[in-house]
Amino acid sequence: MPERNSKYSGMSSQSYSKVILLIVPLLMVIALLAVSCKHSDDGINTGWTVGFLRGYVRDDSTLSYIEDATIELDGEVYETSSNGYYTILNVTPGEKFLMAYKDGYDTASTYINISVGDTSYANFFLTPEPEEPEYASIQGFIRNVTTWEFVTAAEIHFEDSIYYSNSSGRYLINRILPGYHTLKATKAGYDTMSLIVDAQNDLDATANFYIRKEEDAPPADTSKVVWTYTNTGSNHIVSIPVSISPTVYGDPLLPGDMIGVFYDSLGTDACAGYAVWDGSSNLPLAVWGDDNTTNEKDGLTSGETFKWKIRRISNLKTYDATATFSSGNDFFVSNGLSILSSLKVE
Repeated sequence: MPERNSKYSGMSSQSYSKVILLIVPLLMVIALLAVSCKHSDDGINTGWTVGFLRGYVRDDSTLSYIEDATIELDGEVYETSSNGYYTILNVTPGEKFLMAYKDGYDTASTYINISVGDTSYANFFLTPEPEEPEYASIQGFIRNVTTWEFVTAAEIHFEDSIYYSNSSGRYLINRILPGYHTLKATKAGYDTMSLIVDAQNDLDATANFYIRKEEDAPPADTSKVVWTYTNTGSNHIVSIPVSISPTVYGDPLLPGDMIGVFYDSLGTDACAGYAVWDGSSNLPLAVWGDDNTTNEKDGLTSGETFKWKIRRISNLKTYDATATFSSGNDFFVSNGLSILSSLKVE
């Protein structure tokens, strides 16, 4: 047989052995690399020294995905995509401290273990930070209704707190929640006066008080009407715009004059709520409804027509008045709201 041609045919056995000794270790190294090298879950070759980290960030109240939330890992920051997901490549193995945060949310954090060549998952649910409440304020003055002088160091009672008028007879109550509030103004030797004030967001509500010294009170026979009412927990708000300029026989109301709504109580007119005219701001008047858990009638029943009265502070006389409305009802509706277009005594 002819001799086979081989490129190693001319090699000596000693040279051939050297070639074998070089090839075998190289094949072993290649095999070891193939065994040691891992792949991520999506088939990407990560090598044998790092791992992957993936996850999402969601709002824990709405469960909506949060875009552009920040993920912080090993001093590096990453952001979630438009669908709320994030991916971090080439993460060194070991236990990691991970944080997620965004403006308007509390920060969330967790520990996670990163394994070589594997993809780990860390999902976050961020809690929205509570919104800063919007506050209102109430300001005004206290005057002696007889002398028209400002009253200093008068007490203004608001909820569980007491404020005082300054040397100019003025006061200010800051950072209160919006809504209707009841205030009382008094001073030793003076009668007490109450007002219901509508305080709106970011605005100064005005509540001016006109109080009378006890020794200046008229004789009993000229002061037969004392307006008191019961807060029954159910009311109808009537707004009296300053622009309607209520009148008594053509004369405009003066600061300190009282406007009230009455109802029939066993044949007697009873007050369901009143407010004091100051002539400078719109006047909210809370008209209280009957408490049907009591035996007596202590307010208006549903559908009962308002009965209006005006009391002059100058002569302490009370007059029946007539009102017209630009919106809302002229009768009681629990949680109702009406606005007057006129109020007069003719």
